[in-house]
Amino acid sequence: MQTMQRFFEFLRRKNYYALWLNLLNHFYLFPNSYLYCGSKMTRLQKQNLLGQLLYSIKTKIICDYLCTVLLFLLIPLTSFSQNIYGLKKPIEIPFEYHNDFMIVKVLFNKTLPLNFVFDTGAEHTILAKKEIAEVLDIPYERRIQIVGSDMKEDLYAYLARRIHLKIGEINIPNQSILVLEEDYFEFEKRVGVEIEGILGADFFKAYRLSINYDTKTIKLSPSSPKIPRGYDAVPVEIHKNKPYVNSVLELSDTTTVSVKLLLDTGAGLALLLHTDTHPDLELPNQVIPGEVGVGLGGTIPGFLGRVKRLPFEDCDLQMFNVVTNFQKLNSDLETSQLNERNGIIGNEILSRFQVVIDYPQQKLFLKANRRYKRKFEFDRSGLILLVAGEYLNEYYISKVVPNSPASEVGLFRGDRIMGINGTSTSLMNLEGILQRLKRKPGKKIRLVLSRRGTKMRRHFILRDLI
Repeated sequence: MQTMQRFFEFLRRKNYYALWLNLLNHFYLFPNSYLYCGSKMTRLQKQNLLGQLLYSIKTKIICDYLCTVLLFLLIPLTSFSQNIYGLKKPIEIPFEYHNDFMIVKVLFNKTLPLNFVFDTGAEHTILAKKEIAEVLDIPYERRIQIVGSDMKEDLYAYLARRIHLKIGEINIPNQSILVLEEDYFEFEKRVGVEIEGILGADFFKAYRLSINYDTKTIKLSPSSPKIPRGYDAVPVEIHKNKPYVNSVLELSDTTTVSVKLLLDTGAGLALLLHTDTHPDLELPNQVIPGEVGVGLGGTIPGFLGRVKRLPFEDCDLQMFNVVTNFQKLNSDLETSQLNERNGIIGNEILSRFQVVIDYPQQKLFLKANRRYKRKFEFDRSGLILLVAGEYLNEYYISKVVPNSPASEVGLFRGDRIMGINGTSTSLMNLEGILQRLKRKPGKKIRLVLSRRGTKMRRHFILRDLI
């Protein structure tokens, strides 16, 4: 029962300990024995077990564990909940901000509370964990081929309809979603937080969308021709429910290039440029190889450098010395599939503004916030990390940048970081570790490492890499 195994692991990773233990006790199973017992069951017995499991989840066990929180969410639709299709007044949705990703809480099919990335760059809503759909016995309409983030690899998903989603006070009773054949994203490894899916533009495309990064709230309201007070209007194109802006980038003192950029809240970066979509989009003199982001199919290889200036059209808003990811697309790819875009503006830039996108009006409004003039910082160690472990508190080196402080003291892929500057990493999150590795040049970093069971210590001095 591979699906059951993955689902139990999902419950454990989500910290639903009471739920998990109650399920085990309910079926008289030990943590490692349910697979053994399941392997000897008939198909009918397995279906009965699954039915009992779902009944337990939907009733006593989840309510016992989550108490009044889920009890509140499972109440039938009442006056304090709104159907998304009948939205008459503004509704606010809180989000969490982890490692430059916006994460919202979604009650999935009236059963499971999940974490979804809020993504203006995604046309559709996606469930990344197929085991959830299978345990909930969600039928698929058909299998669909999709393109990976490297624009080369063909991946697959299943179309599922009539899914009930609840986000904040908003109910979506009949949502179509894509269920990935495999978890191609593996967000947990790069973000350090459990993430089960992506909330795409099919959720908010009919409304005025306001994002406040200071208060960490998303507001949906009816479309309006009014310009919000204190905001700059920026020309925008809405294509397939995705917002695009134009800019004339200053790559260097001597090179400028006109580009079209997707506004993508699902991108945990500042700026991504596709170098082969314009003859003048060349790599800067100073770049380092690395992973430029996470998308369908996993990490995106490329180079990292800086762009001198990124201005927004028809206003005075502009970014300077922007940390930029450079990716080469598949030469066989038709750029029309990307709406002729040259790159992406991600959350490291968008979070410096209050953002309003009115989809029906095709309008974009920006207002600088307190982070507007903050310098774009980048890792100064040469380490690219990933997260592992049942509690997502184990940190391993995924890659070491050549000729960096980390490479010069002999750090290698697979080394586990146990401590940093006297603090155990088990007490830290990924974002806290990465912030330490971005500290000012000259800062000394002392690491405690484990390499194939052997404890060792290393130290290095941070310096600018780009």
